[in-house]
Order: sequence, then C-alpha cells, then structure tokens
Amino acid sequence: MKQDVLKHVIDCQTHKVEEVSQAIINEMPITIYVNDDVIDTLMCIPNELENLIIGYLFNAYMIMSKEDIKSIIIDYDKGLAYVEIEGVVRPVKERYITSGCATSAVYHNLEDAVRLRFNSLFTSSLALKELKGLFDDNQEAEFSRVSLSGDQLLTFRGLNLLNALDKLVGYMVSHHIDPSQKILSFGEPVTSEVILKAIRIGITVVVSQKSPTSNAIKLAEMHQVLLVEFEDNCINVYSEFDRILI
Repeated sequence: MKQDVLKHVIDCQTHKVEEVSQAIINEMPITIYVNDDVIDTLMCIPNELENLIIGYLFNAYMIMSKEDIKSIIIDYDKGLAYVEIEGVVRPVKERYITSGCATSAVYHNLEDAVRLRFNSLFTSSLALKELKGLFDDNQEAEFSRVSLSGDQLLTFRGLNLLNALDKLVGYMVSHHIDPSQKILSFGEPVTSEVILKAIRIGITVVVSQKSPTSNAIKLAEMHQVLLVEFEDNCINVYSEFDRILI
C-alpha cells in the first residue's frame, strides 16, 4: 500500500540539500460499475476493496444485503470494479436530515439499544489510545482507522475515515454481523456523515478521540445513538447519557 519516492530535504540552517527515500501512501482511484452503469469513482488505498465496494453500495441504498450481489470483478491494474446485482439498479438516495420522514432515516427502539456500564465504556476508550500507539509504532498512523469492538475486535483502515467506514460496513454486511452490543471507535472528529453510516448499519454506540460536529450531535440525538468523546482521563457524553450505567 506504499511506494518509495525520492525527496529533497533542505536544512533551513545550513541550506544543505540531501536526497532521502520515503515510503508514501499509494493512493488509487477505483471506478465502480453496477450492471454496466458507472456509479462513482472512489479514491482509496488498494486494500479491502471488495469490502469497500460492498459497504459503499450498502450505504448508498443500492443493495440491502450481500445476497443482492451476483458477482464482483476487480481490475486492480485499471482501477475498475464490475458489480452485477439482482434486478434494477437502485439510484443513490438523496439524504435529508429530518425528524425521520426521509428514506435514509432508521430509528432504533430505546428498549433495544445498547446499555453500557461506565467501566466498560472507559475500558473501550482506553483501548483507543493503545491502538493508536500500536499504529504509530507501525508507522502507519497516516491511515484513517475504525474499530468495531464487541465479542471480537475488527479494525479497518482507509485513505480517509469514510473509506475505512465503508470497508467496515462492507465486512459487516458480508459476514452478517449483528450490530447490537457493538461499539464503533476511531480517533477523528465525528461528522454527520459518520453518524449516518452508523445509523444505516444499525450501530448505536460511537466513541471518538475528537469532538463531534453540531449536526453529528443532532443526528445522534434523533436516532438514539450514544455519542462519546474520550479526552485524557474523562469521557464527554453528547447524547443518550441515560444509557450509561454509572
């Protein structure tokens, strides 16, 4: 996923110039065809492409499950993906932030929502710092990463956070993973787009190391998503505080 490039390093004090080799993220475009129609071109890193495509189509409401897909053929050299799905291609739905009347809105019953003990949530948040340290040690911290914790820990990386989320969603769709009792965690700011993807797959707990946006909080409140920021040794709860059992 990386390639070596030669760069010139100029010392600001001595003006000495040195040529240094550096491993750079290998970014590639992947154009998705569905039933011979061009759907979109995504910029990504060349790993987990099948999960990325499945997650993207699921989040775009073009498929409802992996069973809707008859075949996926990926041409890595040309950056093309050919997907054949059952029936007529559903158009990408336009999403509206409303009180729930739009087709993108998926509500969760509060009785069925995940309830967390404070200690469990705090432990999960501490794991974020441990994971971040592991990524730094691997010198791959420039990739965006998302993790899904529960009975097992799943981690996916992408060129950006939404890339990584699509890969995670694609994996969940492909492996029929139950989103209940799962915690979505990452180290970047929570935006409304992130909450929409969590809502779409049915995740009701989102934990980050950065503050959310105002629209992210609004959506989390509307859709009963527990939204938490881990900051040093404290936890900031922006929605669904009553679901934390202290």
